[in-house]
Amino acid sequence: MSVYLYLIKRVVNHAVELRQWYISFYAWDWSLLCSDPSLQTQTSV
Repeated sequence: MSVYLYLIKRVVNHAVELRQWYISFYAWDWSLLCSDPSLQTQTSV
């Protein structure tokens, strides 16, 4: 049982790390898009 709990714990921790990485990556990507004046006109339409 403890082995299964350990594996589940590892998977959950890994998923949380991936989620935080994706959030930070997309936030950085979005800030770049918002700061680009040529893309701002396209996104406003």
